[in-house]
Amino acid sequence: FIVQANSEIFLTPYLAPSLRYTLTLFTEIPKAGASNVVLLSKEAVRKALDKGLGIDEIMDFLQKYSRTGVPQNVEYLLREVAGKHGHIHIGSVSMYLTTDTPLVMKELQARREFQPFFVRNLTETIALLSAEDGAKLLRDLRKAGYLPVSDDYDSGKLTIPEVSAEALSVSIAIGSPTDRTPVAPPSRQKTARIDDLVDWKNIAKEDVESKASELEASQDVPKDAIQNLENIRFAMLDSIKKKYMLEMLYTPKNGVSSQVVQAEPRHVMGGFAMIYLPSEKSAKTINLNTVKWVRRV
Repeated sequence: FIVQANSEIFLTPYLAPSLRYTLTLFTEIPKAGASNVVLLSKEAVRKALDKGLGIDEIMDFLQKYSRTGVPQNVEYLLREVAGKHGHIHIGSVSMYLTTDTPLVMKELQARREFQPFFVRNLTETIALLSAEDGAKLLRDLRKAGYLPVSDDYDSGKLTIPEVSAEALSVSIAIGSPTDRTPVAPPSRQKTARIDDLVDWKNIAKEDVESKASELEASQDVPKDAIQNLENIRFAMLDSIKKKYMLEMLYTPKNGVSSQVVQAEPRHVMGGFAMIYLPSEKSAKTINLNTVKWVRRV
């Protein structure tokens, strides 16, 4: 066969069937053309690459069997398609799994009962899973001794209610009103002694100052800080691309109070980000909803 400069391939008479078949893998028949001509189009080459055929295989085949070699512009066409092919990947996944450390991720992937769920690792602590029943996976993990939580289930945060002094002073008796035995009030001597030992005014002052400092800290947001969730995500992506540090206020897990840290974002996936903390010399995965603000440093 002959590869022409216009990307058409002329099929010579009595061309071997095996060569003709191979050409059909990465060419197409022109809409208005002769039966002895096939076309090297971008779409035909793309389909061949989708099915696993390599661009070097196509080039080697053409150079080996074309009577006139491969024109330079045809080679450019093939290289251009190969250069763009695979820049974007799309796939289906039903859920993700994150761990605090890479060690826990490796441990889970090494267990035979959980191996079928893993599709691909995005980072050392984030993996895509294929599972139809997330609740069952949670039960299986807990049965195996782990304590996972679901990001899709929020039953509300439990808090211990404050008990007022008035409630503590109420004495509840069991039985009918006629059966109740009056409770003797504490002696004035004991009450006076407690008042002498405890500085109630100082305690109240410290409590007010503590609440005031917490309120002041919550309102102390730098003027150049970014607070919108989407803008925070964009700032992290920009930091990864341009390689600069970010200062951020976020709330760690396990109820720890918010803290300001300097971090190097490494990966951003959906509502999560993997950051490296130079002060701790460690990396961790955080939920972007826990980040209050970020700014460039």
